[in-house]
Amino acid sequence: MENTKTSVLKGTSASPGRASGMVKIVKELGDLDKITDQDIMVVGENNPIYATGLMQCKGLICEKGGLLSHICIVAGELGIPCLVDANGALEKLSDNDHIVLDADEGTVYFG
Repeated sequence: MENTKTSVLKGTSASPGRASGMVKIVKELGDLDKITDQDIMVVGENNPIYATGLMQCKGLICEKGGLLSHICIVAGELGIPCLVDANGALEKLSDNDHIVLDADEGTVYFG
């Protein structure tokens, strides 16, 4: 997967892998309804209530949180690329932005 996007967001890999897709911002439980299997879910905090969205998305970006949080462990078990501590994710990314998530390198390419 070639990284042709120009802007970069950094984080810490909680589950390795690469995915590209459309951003879906999840701020509350009802936002999970908008996620499809082509999307990358972006959350402010890695709250366990968002774990159900993992079964529908290609990747997960958490603005805050730790590697051993419930949602990150579930992402790893499901083989879904996941970044935590992606500071500024909610500010820099918007719904339907196309991004490349490279959790192997701890990087998100967009723009």
